[in-house]
Amino acid sequence: MVLKGDAAERHLRKAETEELDKFHRRFALWRRPRASARLQLLRAHQVRRVAVLRAQRRAPWRAASQLLENRLGLGYALEWAFGPCAAGGCPHAATDRAVLPEAAEVLEHATAYSLLSDAHRAFGRGLFALEYDTERKSFRFGITPRWSLNAVWARALEREEADAAKLAAPRAAPRELVAAIRRFAGVTGPDEVTIDWAVATSKEARSYGEWYMQAMAWELPGEWDLDGYTLADFRRLWQTVWVIAQIHAAAHLPAASLGVTRHVRMETWVPVRTSDAWRRFVTDVSGLDVSVVSAIIDDLTYTPRAVNTGPVLRPFIPVDGADVALCLDCVQNSNPEHNLLRAINRAPSRKAAYDQLSSRKEELFLREVTPELQTLRIKHAKPRREIRGLTDIDLLLWQEKTGTLLVVELKWLLPGGDINDVDENDQAFEKAARDQVLPAVQYLRDHVAEVLPRWIPGADASKVRRIEGLIVNKTEAGTGGPAAQSVPVVDWPRFWRHLCKDGPRDLHQVYRWCANRPDRKQRAREFVAGETEVKVGGYTYLLPAFARREAAAPRRARRG
Repeated sequence: MVLKGDAAERHLRKAETEELDKFHRRFALWRRPRASARLQLLRAHQVRRVAVLRAQRRAPWRAASQLLENRLGLGYALEWAFGPCAAGGCPHAATDRAVLPEAAEVLEHATAYSLLSDAHRAFGRGLFALEYDTERKSFRFGITPRWSLNAVWARALEREEADAAKLAAPRAAPRELVAAIRRFAGVTGPDEVTIDWAVATSKEARSYGEWYMQAMAWELPGEWDLDGYTLADFRRLWQTVWVIAQIHAAAHLPAASLGVTRHVRMETWVPVRTSDAWRRFVTDVSGLDVSVVSAIIDDLTYTPRAVNTGPVLRPFIPVDGADVALCLDCVQNSNPEHNLLRAINRAPSRKAAYDQLSSRKEELFLREVTPELQTLRIKHAKPRREIRGLTDIDLLLWQEKTGTLLVVELKWLLPGGDINDVDENDQAFEKAARDQVLPAVQYLRDHVAEVLPRWIPGADASKVRRIEGLIVNKTEAGTGGPAAQSVPVVDWPRFWRHLCKDGPRDLHQVYRWCANRPDRKQRAREFVAGETEVKVGGYTYLLPAFARREAAAPRRARRG
């Protein structure tokens, strides 16, 4: 018998509670002291990362996808690693290579688990259909008409690929720094790697860090305060942490090229220091005040069981007691500004600081777009008064020759990196469409003769032929999913490019392009759909997958 929809989901929930949520406890790693398990997971993750990067030149898009999947799997594995354990203390007892396969086994399962968890959430959002074959104990997640995520995921992967190539690859380090690393780190052979972080204070390291700071696309003003430190303080600290990660990668590069696990002592794969030692060292190198360093590191320190705040957002991982490890992969391959904002947004004690900054973002966005709009023959206005209790309109665009009046809601949401981010963005777009854009559009349609001349002097309301609504986000974020059905969602660079193409465009044509998004449809055609099979706990799960058409086989479905 094949069950569908909610009937299938009831069996899925049963499978999750009876099998999946218990399955990970059976792994041999959990018979080790739990602190050792945490450290081994980070070491095994770093080994997996190096293996992926070695194949990056042959298939960079696949490598970027795999790096993202591995990081999300690490997040689940660390959650389990902070649970109860039968073994006693002894934080660094398990350092021999025999434990590494145990940790790798957990990471593989955790990656598959994250795929299933995200697929279940996608079903709840109406993006996937669900079937359950009771005889075969097989679940199939199928694509629904609302599933337009593949194009968005593809762009996210391309950003990852570009960031990895630009900022993360050890070969990007200048020769002088590589020489300094060899000199200071004590690399005497492929199996003799010891790290002396004094190299981080060298002239070459400082120069490399400054290059990184210039290469990063920082978006917000450095003077903005996060209740304890400014964004400029954060960038200065992150420069130090990033250089440390690069030094570590470059020091291990010769050994990694010879086979990774066989040629490097396990103790060196993940840097571990006490919490106080990290603070002192980063303070000395960055030159920041110790209280500022402490506040930033607190925001970047992993907390188990905190909702959606895994190692990607918080790369300092407590291991045991005062010992803290640094997840190098999450430092090297990430957008630190975006991740910091996500981290403080999801921390109850820091939410107020995020909300204050968030309100300033959209004001800054409006100030940035206003001079650009003044260059066009399209009249615009920022209405100052509320529409009889309705939320303020961010922007009105009026083009008399086409009779088009466009209500624009400006947003500055962060790009979606996983399904949680996308879901949050889509909910925000839906809320903006429901509570702001659509009511404003309807009010204007009913009262345009009364309000348009007041907001745009000289505008002839009798020439209005159409009034539409649009959500414009600062960057590509989320999918625009449900909101796109009634209110299109587009990022500012694409909107501006089509508005200015060959001179000021027909505003109605630009709106129609935003509503249809042919670029997204074209992007979707560049990929071929397929399925990937995951077997866990006696059940089989068939998940949507996609890959570039030129690739040999579909990759796993990205969580976007």
